[in-house]
Amino acid sequence: MPAVFALGEVVKRLSDKDADMRRALAWTLERLARVDPAGFKARGGVPALTALGHLSGMDKDAGVRAAAARATGAIEADKAEPILEPLLADKAADVRCAALIDALAWPATLRFAAAKRLVSDPAAAVRAQAIETLSSCGTKDACALLVERLEKETSLRLRWRIVAELQKLSGSDLELNVPFWRKWVEGLDDAWHPATGEKQAPKEVKEQGTTVFLGLPVLSDRVAILVDFSGSLWEKRADGKTRKETADEELAKLLRELPPTAKFNVIPYTAKPFPWEKSLVPATKENVARALDAFVKCKESGKGNVWDAIELAITDPEVDSLLILTDGAPTGGHHWNLELMEPLLHERLRFRKIAIDAVLVDAKKFLQERWRAICEGTGGRVQAVEMK
Repeated sequence: MPAVFALGEVVKRLSDKDADMRRALAWTLERLARVDPAGFKARGGVPALTALGHLSGMDKDAGVRAAAARATGAIEADKAEPILEPLLADKAADVRCAALIDALAWPATLRFAAAKRLVSDPAAAVRAQAIETLSSCGTKDACALLVERLEKETSLRLRWRIVAELQKLSGSDLELNVPFWRKWVEGLDDAWHPATGEKQAPKEVKEQGTTVFLGLPVLSDRVAILVDFSGSLWEKRADGKTRKETADEELAKLLRELPPTAKFNVIPYTAKPFPWEKSLVPATKENVARALDAFVKCKESGKGNVWDAIELAITDPEVDSLLILTDGAPTGGHHWNLELMEPLLHERLRFRKIAIDAVLVDAKKFLQERWRAICEGTGGRVQAVEMK
């Protein structure tokens, strides 16, 4: 809501003992600086920069350091020569990812150099942001690096992220066809830049995920599957089956089609999450059978607290995708308003680059649109289905 913040009070509280509070306050400063850069600096920008600089370099929490780095980047957006090295070399992937987001506003040569340096980073989240930052350069050299990364990339989700960027740059709807993309890059003029008319939305992918869940391709091999066990799951359909029985069958199809190299976890949730395993496990026949047995036997019911389920799932560093089965209406927990959850989730996931894919069961149109905004903001997608 519109309000005048006393920046000094916000800055003082950046030393709060709670890491989530420090991160939220850094995010607040970032947003205030973006809305009114000149006014922000006039009202106390220098002390804010000093405090944020301390957080970005010294805070023990990587998420706080990353948020402080982003806030600093917002305040100094007009600075001609940003300080790159400390952020790009930080030991925490969150901070390196934040540096690459900052780089979107840097001069073209610095932006390309930063993305080139980290496009082969060990952390998938950093590579994901490097892909986006490279794409923003819009040059032949940047496109060549994207194609090179496509050929080497082992993460299925990231391969599709690269394809999506190449599609937008080229106007082509070709998919995982490395020889084609290499040929396209080789044919570009050295001074090429994408024309506005060449850009288009990526083609919807229907066949080439690891598997399909209720019509939605699963474009990941490191996926946490969250299932809303609130009351609607137990309601009977016209054929006499409950939605839970249908979910049992569909989850079985999904898990049995995963390649053994994939990893997964299943997390039913009501007012709290009930994870099957503590972290992702390989999709072996034994693990799939154990997961399905546990899921079929799970009889939890109650309000649907999707926020806490997401918070739990993303503690696993291997997760790159969340696949959520829900009726679309959160009914429990501290966060249940989808309009307010959207920016919170985007902030929470922006340094992890985790995609949210959602299958919405019998959800009303306005809920579908809310989830679409949440999912697409993370690079994910929505599938609406009926189980009446």
